[in-house]
Amino acid sequence: PLTGRYDDLRRRQRDIQERLGHRPESAPSDAAERADWGEQLDEVESALDQVRTDLFVRRADFVQVCQAAQAYTPAVEKLRAWLADEPPEPRLQEWLIEMLLAAKRGEEALTVVGTLLPKTPTDVVKALIWRAHAHALAQRGDEAVKELSNLLSEGFIQENAAARDQVRQELLSLLIEQHDPERALDQCERWLAATPAGDEVTRFSVLGLKRYVLAATGREAEALGIAEQFLEIQPYDPGLNNDVGYTWVERGEKVGRATRMIELAVAAEPLNAAFLDSLGWAHYQQGDFAGAQKYLSRAGRLRKGQDATIHDHRGDAEYRLGDRRAAREHWQTAAELLSERDEAVLAPRDVQLLATVRAKLAALERSASPAVAPTADEREEERP
Repeated sequence: PLTGRYDDLRRRQRDIQERLGHRPESAPSDAAERADWGEQLDEVESALDQVRTDLFVRRADFVQVCQAAQAYTPAVEKLRAWLADEPPEPRLQEWLIEMLLAAKRGEEALTVVGTLLPKTPTDVVKALIWRAHAHALAQRGDEAVKELSNLLSEGFIQENAAARDQVRQELLSLLIEQHDPERALDQCERWLAATPAGDEVTRFSVLGLKRYVLAATGREAEALGIAEQFLEIQPYDPGLNNDVGYTWVERGEKVGRATRMIELAVAAEPLNAAFLDSLGWAHYQQGDFAGAQKYLSRAGRLRKGQDATIHDHRGDAEYRLGDRRAAREHWQTAAELLSERDEAVLAPRDVQLLATVRAKLAALERSASPAVAPTADEREEERP
């Protein structure tokens, strides 16, 4: 109904505009009649503005739902239809690019990026980042890295710390996806060396990027060392408390203190799925499986809770509580979420997680006991 009303108003608008200026034979014959048509045009255009707003909201909701469900093909088809019916609408073009990139259709995304008309430096940065990702998806990783490296040398990027950090993050992500972590770390060291003495803001920003690379490539101890430095400076930062606390929990170290730190993070952001997962896992490590289930279930009910690690944790907690069926469901979901992605671009930790959940499922099929994660006390008992 909304689309139909929009189409009707557009036809009415064109008809009035033609009467007023483009069809002499049907133009108003006197000033009063012309003024009346002008008032009608104002009313139609006012109604069009409202319908456009309503239509934009509905379209945004549709795209968001498709993105959450990873239903990229229907989103792409619908966006192309909308763009065909209307003059180039920048937000529709941007949504189309995002859906094509998510669907790993790099060449198509590159074509749409080429139709953009960036109006601001921010638009330029966004378009060039999209273009780099499209090149990477089209198996032109070196071209993608070159695009972002050249972008970093632009003056307007060097003068804008937020934009510079965004491009640096994108560059490192591409290098990690190409399984070239050493090059990513070398790039971080170069940025650190180029940071002027006394510029602590930039130095900590680069250290944060280095920590990201270390964590993404499984070098948890080194990443933890950087995070602990940050925590000394920002002791109440929710993200740092969660990250350091979760890492300690995973290692079976300082679990009591780690739990308090994660509780601080959850108090600050009670609907953060990652923080709730960390708190649930902290309870698990202390042998409180019911408490683990409570927080892990909360995490799973959130949109961002549809995560392989969270489902793996929920499976372990359910198994400990004696519910093999629920455990199987969560491990199966974890395996499916990981299997949907190209294994060639999975991070090392995700490759390991996929192997782990598959082994647990295989154990259940044999009616054997799956190797669920040990608690902190169980780890201590296993140490020589």
